[in-house]
Amino acid sequence: MVPAYMEYNTISSSIKSLLQDSKTALLSPREVREALNKRFTINQVNVISANDLGITKDGGVLKVTTDYEVREPMFYNVSIVMTFQDEFSKDVRQ
Repeated sequence: MVPAYMEYNTISSSIKSLLQDSKTALLSPREVREALNKRFTINQVNVISANDLGITKDGGVLKVTTDYEVREPMFYNVSIVMTFQDEFSKDVRQ
């Protein structure tokens, strides 16, 4: 279970660092997706891609949402399912 949480932490920190960048306010949702794809590639994120994220820019607020699950087999027909859902937002009107 630890690798799944570590990968989620990498995803979360990649999104947060992008949203903290002052240039993010000028980017379209497509450009945000491309920037996140590059960060995911550099950080070797394999569980999801930037195409799996919800990225919207509405009313001056940029939102990035994650919603995915990881299944890890334990033994025989028993698996652990971990669900990761989160929403990150930045007011780009500033």
